[in-house]
Amino acid sequence: MLVIIGFSWRSCWYATKLSDDDMVELLGGEGSDSRIHKALSQFVDRAENKDPRVKDWYDLVAKLGRHKTSQIRSTAAWAMGYIKDYPPFIPILTAMLDDEELQVRYNAAVGLGAAKQKVARPILRLMLNEHAIKSPIDGTLEEPRAQGEYIRFGKILARLRTQDGKKTNIIAPLDGRLSLSRVRHGKAVKMGDELFVIEPSEGQLKNAIIALARCGSADDLDVLAPIKEGRFGANTSTQELAQEAIKALSAQ
Repeated sequence: MLVIIGFSWRSCWYATKLSDDDMVELLGGEGSDSRIHKALSQFVDRAENKDPRVKDWYDLVAKLGRHKTSQIRSTAAWAMGYIKDYPPFIPILTAMLDDEELQVRYNAAVGLGAAKQKVARPILRLMLNEHAIKSPIDGTLEEPRAQGEYIRFGKILARLRTQDGKKTNIIAPLDGRLSLSRVRHGKAVKMGDELFVIEPSEGQLKNAIIALARCGSADDLDVLAPIKEGRFGANTSTQELAQEAIKALSAQ
């Protein structure tokens, strides 16, 4: 089973089937971002249903891994990760491990892990830990989200106002709970100061555990054991997944 990081913007209109011509056009990068997302979603649906036509679109999906929009790159990584028997996707996903967007790196790692590629291990290990967000610039914090809040990918965590009055939004790079907020409204911060710490979501934990069970080793038991014991409030099913992964990796 491969669980993939999803997106909150996906809705029921994605179920409206696209024609083959529409798929070629959209997977070729022609159309709005939302419709390209829809085509990628339906690419995975068709692959799941063993539609032989999806093989004709592999190269188009691969090119979307270099799209200028990070959410499309992320969704393309998700789509490529679903196809575990097409070797040309491996170097593309490997290159995406260095993408500037965290969500792209995570989806690429999950896909590579599903394909038993050990190069994914470092990022999969990171997915089982907290993620710190640091200030990109000097400025004054405004309207920071409170510690303990559950936040969603793409949402604004706070705003930074510089001396000249310009504002920069601090955007959540992933879903999760704010386990630590070091800031208050009106506080002056320097570039590199730690602002927030985000605990991984349940979905992220499951993604990483399943992938790490396929590509990891006994050296990864140290990050799996705390999840088995309920770290980050992991629910019963997630703890059981961690236990299964520990058993599998211990037997190697």
